[in-house]
Amino acid sequence: GWDRTAQLSSISQIYLDPYYRTLEGFCVLIEKEFVSFGHQFAYRLGYHIEELDENNYSQVFIQFLDCVYQLLNQFDHKFEFNSNLLNFIAFHLYSGKYGTFLFNNEYDRVKYKAKLETVSIWTDIL
Repeated sequence: GWDRTAQLSSISQIYLDPYYRTLEGFCVLIEKEFVSFGHQFAYRLGYHIEELDENNYSQVFIQFLDCVYQLLNQFDHKFEFNSNLLNFIAFHLYSGKYGTFLFNNEYDRVKYKAKLETVSIWTDIL
């Protein structure tokens, strides 16, 4: 479970540590568990059309956002953010505006100069 590991680990951390229910903490969590650990956004979201394989396409990150949404609905008073943040992130997964979700790993982000050519989503959120 490459994808499911980050998903389950992230949900557990949100349950166990109130820091990850803050705006800053939630951004750190996604960056740490999905972006830095190499969640394959480009394959899972279908950005690499020439290499697109139905076995690679997956909505694991969207499913993670939905899990957080369900927690927000049940325990909204425990979170520093609301569903608008989740909608913003979900929308920009596919918009291509931010380099955060365009690549599979840090190597690709450096190779294609994502930090120089695009804005990080965390810049606008924070």
